[in-house]
Amino acid sequence: MITLRQIAKKAGVSKSTVSLALKKDPSCASKTIERITQIAHEMGYRPNPLVTANMAAMRTGRRQKTLKALLAYFYDYEFGTPHSLASFQGANERAGELGFVMEAFPYNDPKISPNRLLGILRSRNVQGIIIGESQTPIPHIDFKWDDFAVVAIGYTLQSPRVDRIGFNHTENLTRLFQDLSLRNYQRVGLALRSDF
Repeated sequence: MITLRQIAKKAGVSKSTVSLALKKDPSCASKTIERITQIAHEMGYRPNPLVTANMAAMRTGRRQKTLKALLAYFYDYEFGTPHSLASFQGANERAGELGFVMEAFPYNDPKISPNRLLGILRSRNVQGIIIGESQTPIPHIDFKWDDFAVVAIGYTLQSPRVDRIGFNHTENLTRLFQDLSLRNYQRVGLALRSDF
């Protein structure tokens, strides 16, 4: 994760100048704001939602002792809750390490409309959505995504197009065969699931 300190070093300014520039503070010169914003963009800087929320709470004097951002894990209602899935457990554990709380929500519960689900996520101040793995391809999820950072586990969701986390099977197999070759294995068998 790119930090303000790294941006400041590259821009040759102080960390506080970077902070002011990225907030477009009027006390900062417009050329400085433009230059630092460009450098931050080139470096791939993204604000940490926990830090942003914590600083806003400090400025208003309403700081909480344990401020955590909430992530939604979308799952298919028809297959039941995702709590037994290794991908859910891994995502939940990693979210906790990064200071997030993750909660599961069915994206296609017949009792909850997409608008109602959107209202629930907004009222709970959800920062991002993880679209969980699915046993069957998902052609489309009808939802208003603009307010959230979104990532999908795997390649089942076809629409909308979002960032994905998945296995690179080609890279994994290439490394495996290279390793087997170094060990002098000559006749290697390969078994894959039929859907692969």
